[in-house]
Amino acid sequence: TSGVTMSLTGAATASTTTGTGGTYTFSGLANGSYTVTPSLSGYSFSPASTAVTISGANQTGINFTATSSATYSISGTVSGAVTSGVTMSLTGVATASTTTGTGGTYTFSGLANGSYTVTPSLSGYTFSPTSIAVTISGANQTGKNFTSTASGGGDIVLTSGVGYSGALPSASSANASNAYFIIAVPSNATALSVTLTGLSADADLYDQQPSTAGGTASHPTTSTYTGRSWNGGTTSESLSHTISSSNYGTWSILVTNYATGSAISYVVTATVTTPSATYTISGTVATSTGTGISGVTVSTGSATATTSSTGAYTITGLSNGTYVVTPTLSGYTFSPASQSVSISGANKTGINFTGTASSSTTLFSNGFESSSGWASAQVSGTGGAWNLVTSGSYPTVSPHGGSYLADFNSYTSSSGSQTRYYRTAGFAIPSTAASATLTFWMYHDTGYSSYNDQVQVQVSTNGSTWTNVGSAVSRYNGTTGWAQVTINLTSYKGQAVQLGFLGISAYGNDCYIDDVTVTSVASLAGVGLPGSRGTGRGVLITR
Repeated sequence: TSGVTMSLTGAATASTTTGTGGTYTFSGLANGSYTVTPSLSGYSFSPASTAVTISGANQTGINFTATSSATYSISGTVSGAVTSGVTMSLTGVATASTTTGTGGTYTFSGLANGSYTVTPSLSGYTFSPTSIAVTISGANQTGKNFTSTASGGGDIVLTSGVGYSGALPSASSANASNAYFIIAVPSNATALSVTLTGLSADADLYDQQPSTAGGTASHPTTSTYTGRSWNGGTTSESLSHTISSSNYGTWSILVTNYATGSAISYVVTATVTTPSATYTISGTVATSTGTGISGVTVSTGSATATTSSTGAYTITGLSNGTYVVTPTLSGYTFSPASQSVSISGANKTGINFTGTASSSTTLFSNGFESSSGWASAQVSGTGGAWNLVTSGSYPTVSPHGGSYLADFNSYTSSSGSQTRYYRTAGFAIPSTAASATLTFWMYHDTGYSSYNDQVQVQVSTNGSTWTNVGSAVSRYNGTTGWAQVTINLTSYKGQAVQLGFLGISAYGNDCYIDDVTVTSVASLAGVGLPGSRGTGRGVLITR
């Protein structure tokens, strides 16, 4: 296999890439002990690495076998009498189950090469074909489609949300003229509603739930039913039900003629409510040598996941749309920094990132456990003092960490009052830093939503002139709880700075902050080139 990264460690370090035929060579090596390790995204290797000792001769035949770890999908649709809510079962090399979504679509993802069988099922329906055998061999398998047919005898099959127009013949007595319908209610449904509209005379509406979960209901009667609607005169009828794990399946519906001596036209509509279909984004975060990085937070902004010990992650509960996927972990940079991913009716796999360890140094850390090193200055107005407290009262709050938090009194100070709480001594940001970042925690609450109390971070390089950095953070943002704030201080590298927090009162609730940290990050330097004498080469065989 070509394009495999071959890494050499030990008495010397080096890296090369396999060429045509999977061959590679490390040359110019001195006597000593080495380890050769192959890596390529989407592949695993046997052995994972090989120890090699050079002692006065070249070492050949240091070979590896590559096995693809890529995964694929099986997808298709169910059409006919029912489309959504059909259970799709997968057996074979792997087993899985899913439910068809809007339009009858389904997808099984993350599948290895091998033989599988896909089988649809839903009470009250049969399917053609009954199952499909599928073989995956290095590619996704699409178009594995089925057609559904109602098995409800002479009852009319309703499609969710689609009205059926019909007519009841004239009857000489009430309830002597009837029409029966069925509607499939899948296990993931949350509600069922049935309406009877367009009536030309008085008709009544009845329904019956299955006697067992997932079963088919018997016909309702005017004396045995789950729900009934029997308004007098020519008007509409309606029924609604909450669906749970005990009453899903095939429901039966009765439309009956109550007026005597006249035919009745009608429109019956049954609507099943199901949760919107959701999908996943998955992939891996690993080093350049293929080692998974655990504990990485991978976020779309609205949803997050954390990588496992192998570097794998899966973000769930995503609807169709475009997302920006971003990995973060203190002490690492990632390539790419983020990826734009569009979901359209299927899970997205293989959204992978490469992480590089970086050196992170804490320049300043303070949790307001002591007033030592802090001072206060009134900037405008009166009041609005900063205090270190064990708990807050307006609103009630406990420290984010430790025993104390910093409290800016907005509750009793006049609107427009500004007070700075600042460090009396500074710290240096190294000129060699690739970045410098300030983080702190601020408490938000939903009281006094129109009172824009704020905290503005400031920096001084001389102890007298203060400059705003980042945007002022509002106490009210529609949420309740502690939230971390991040401010970029990279523009101050090579300088000594003092931190300040300017409280700005709007006469709302107090502003609380806690746990301030400043860190700098510098990328790790690259490794050197190998030394002299000797060669090592081998071949990679793909299976």
